[in-house]
Amino acid sequence: MPSPNFRWLAPALLSLMLGACARERPPAIEIVLTEADAGATLTVPAGARIVVRLASNPSTGYGWAEVEAPGPALRAVGEPAFEQTDAAGRVGAPGVQVFRYEVAAPGRARVALAYARPWEPADTPAAGKFDVTVVARPR
Repeated sequence: MPSPNFRWLAPALLSLMLGACARERPPAIEIVLTEADAGATLTVPAGARIVVRLASNPSTGYGWAEVEAPGPALRAVGEPAFEQTDAAGRVGAPGVQVFRYEVAAPGRARVALAYARPWEPADTPAAGKFDVTVVARPR
């Protein structure tokens, strides 16, 4: 049996835990980038999410891929995904390739992507390029 001097401790801890759960975090800022944003420099708060959506057609053999890792300020969230934009769902139809990042820490990072066929020699010019600089500031 707990000492009478500490009877207040359990209710106080429960109250603190429930209060912490009840507080909602503000929703993270989500910034969606497309081909039109290539070459831009963005200043965003740490914790923001960046979604890059680029036109793609994997049936041609081409796909977007990172040219270099973005650095410690940005963290990739999951694997790149392909979203078909053809309402009829036709095989071979073009769509959008999606890359998701979270701004993990203050600093400077670069999202550099190339649209190429993975089996072609490294010195083959990419069919497309996407490059954005992210300046992450503290919250």
